Amino acid sequence: MKASSKPVVCTTGGQPQAPKLLAKSVSLQEVTLSWAPGVCHEDIDVMGYQMIRNGKPMSEIIPYGKTEKLIKNLQPGTKQYFSLSMVTTNAGQTKPSNLITVTCPDLPDPPVIRQERSMEERAAVIVWPRQKRKHVSLYL
Repeated sequence: MKASSKPVVCTTGGQPQAPKLLAKSVSLQEVTLSWAPGVCHEDIDVMGYQMIRNGKPMSEIIPYGKTEKLIKNLQPGTKQYFSLSMVTTNAGQTKPSNLITVTCPDLPDPPVIRQERSMEERAAVIVWPRQKRKHVSLYL
């Protein structure tokens, strides 16, 4: 007689696994980072997450259950390095997650506007050259 059961997944004690971090969106001066939580044993009390920016912990602990963080006021054109660790009350802090490198786009140059002759009365034609090597989707 042969007997079998369904597989059982067991998480042993020990330090939790680090979360998996990714950049969800990047704009001129901000980035939204999101993550998948690290796996840990059910007896480990997870307090939250510690965001690490350029090798230094940011001031706040992000509450457990939250999986996204908007970081504002980044300097356009500079590289920023982010990682994340899980903070627990009874197993310490996990090793940092994968490292994410974020470069916010440079600010576009202001357009050089000039007026050209219009073919219509009481009308003006204003033109400016396209940006070179910089992504510009809209001038306001």
